[in-house]
Amino acid sequence: MKNKNAYVILRELHKWEKNPANIVAVENLISVLISDEPESGMENLNEIVIPAEIASKLQAADEKLADK
Repeated sequence: MKNKNAYVILRELHKWEKNPANIVAVENLISVLISDEPESGMENLNEIVIPAEIASKLQAADEKLADK
C-alpha cells in the first residue's frame, strides 16, 4: 500500500470525510502506514494480545471520535 501512495490518497480522504466512523478508520489506517517496521513478534497485529485495560481505552477513544 505504501508503494501505491495510499497515504496520500487517505490524507485527501481525511480532509473531506464527514462520517465520524470513517474518519476514525482512516486515522487508524494512516497510523499503521506511517509507523515504523514492527518489532520481532509484532509482525501480525491481528495476533497480538492487547490487555483488556488498554483495549477498553482504545475502544472508548474510537467511540468518542465517532460521536463527534
